[in-house]
Amino acid sequence: MNVNNPVDLAPVLAQLQQALTNLNTVSQQITTENAAITQELQTQTGEIDAVLESLTTVNGELDNTATAVNQHTSDKTLEVTQAITASETEMKGHVTQTLNSFSLIKSVQRGTETLEANGDGYIYIGDLDLNKTVFNINTNNGDLQFAGLQDDPALGKRIRMKAKVDIQTTTFSWEVIEYA
Repeated sequence: MNVNNPVDLAPVLAQLQQALTNLNTVSQQITTENAAITQELQTQTGEIDAVLESLTTVNGELDNTATAVNQHTSDKTLEVTQAITASETEMKGHVTQTLNSFSLIKSVQRGTETLEANGDGYIYIGDLDLNKTVFNINTNNGDLQFAGLQDDPALGKRIRMKAKVDIQTTTFSWEVIEYA
């Protein structure tokens, strides 16, 4: 083959050479910027690692503190519960003892009697304060009348009862309650 008219490649080669030089410059700039970015990332990663290490330490301390607080709270709750239980027991004993010492009824006397038709009789009772006393009677087969209270120094206190029915005997029960 014959080459008659050779093409001048010098300008194309010059352009290619300039493009390669520009690519080299851009590549060096990218490498420099990558190195700076890598250095900054390493610095920031180190700072983040330090913060994470600090947070891990603080978190561990918080866990230990929380555990200690929970244990202390449990211990104090148990102490308070035991103290309340002991106080309740003591208070119940004191209240029971106090209530037992203040009985509302001082004495009770009971009995049954029979009276003849239109008869009367006496119920003898022990010594008591008549201002704090109630007398109850109950009968199913007659009519009774309270005839009075007598305080005989020789015989003691007695209650006089009269039967109001003239055809039968009357049986009744009685109760004398003295309040404190």
